[in-house]
Amino acid sequence: LDPDYAQAHAELGWIATSYDSNLSAAARHYERALSLDPDNIYVLAGAAVLLKALGRVSDALVLEEYVVARDPLNPGVHINAGVSYFHTGRWDDAIQSWRTGLRLSPGHVGIHYFIALALINNGEAEAALDEAQKEGFEVFALAGRTMALASLGRRQAYEDSLQQLVDAWAEQFPAIVARVLA
Repeated sequence: LDPDYAQAHAELGWIATSYDSNLSAAARHYERALSLDPDNIYVLAGAAVLLKALGRVSDALVLEEYVVARDPLNPGVHINAGVSYFHTGRWDDAIQSWRTGLRLSPGHVGIHYFIALALINNGEAEAALDEAQKEGFEVFALAGRTMALASLGRRQAYEDSLQQLVDAWAEQFPAIVARVLA
């Protein structure tokens, strides 16, 4: 209805990124949205998602840190920044961002799992096992637990947990099972 409405272009960019996997169309929409309203944090947050999809995680993180500073009560921006910190190997920053997101949105699915992954990468497998137990979404809880057990060298417990994961979730969530196996 309004070709000069920045948020509409940002939403179209998000759809092109997330649903259509059409990154060039997404880039055109975000470019237009940013030209119309360069300080709009909704537009900037969406542009960061596109940058991550393009493999430009460090650039995305710059935008996400800007958005977090301007919208500190939005759990989604903390969670998205956590993903970028994770992908740049900044485990402590990822954990801190995700914990902030959880304080703001305690029931957010998957965050305890992602914290567990960061803890494993940070050499804190026992803490990761504890964190995975807090995850409310069963497949993520089991996946996090399985990886923590592997990191702890608890071979039999790992194999039992892996078998449980495969039996219960391999068909519905093969990518999660593949991540655990990797």
